[in-house]
Amino acid sequence: KRPAYFPARTVLSKRSEDGSVNYKISIEDLSDSDNIFTMIFSYGSSTIHTYRADIPDYMRNGWNHYIFSYQFGDPSSALFVTFTDGAVELPGTWVSGDGRADAPVTSGPLLIGKDYAEMTQYYAGGIDDVELFDTAFDIYLIERLYVWGF
Repeated sequence: KRPAYFPARTVLSKRSEDGSVNYKISIEDLSDSDNIFTMIFSYGSSTIHTYRADIPDYMRNGWNHYIFSYQFGDPSSALFVTFTDGAVELPGTWVSGDGRADAPVTSGPLLIGKDYAEMTQYYAGGIDDVELFDTAFDIYLIERLYVWGF
């Protein structure tokens, strides 16, 4: 049985030790009784912009692929996707900030499974096949790339 609560665990982070968050993706599970967990995308300096998508527990059984796509400054482009029997868009919302700010630039490293400011150890879990692109995708392009393979 999983713990009743675990705080946000950073999966991917680009930030300096004491600087602004260029971007990061985290997983949070507030309760084992609500049957959901949360994927969180955050970025910003003085204002932290946070996009949140709740995912039903049944969607995390076994290996899952999760994709987040976003064009900095365009809040309507934010998109979390998972795969079950094809691409499934996960409803999300901006829970802080509005997603309209440009990305802050940091000289910090890109960390997979760790965040300098919030985690003393690496993520205790499996992470496989991390890919970063310099363009935002829509659901149709994601499905074409990851389901059809081209």
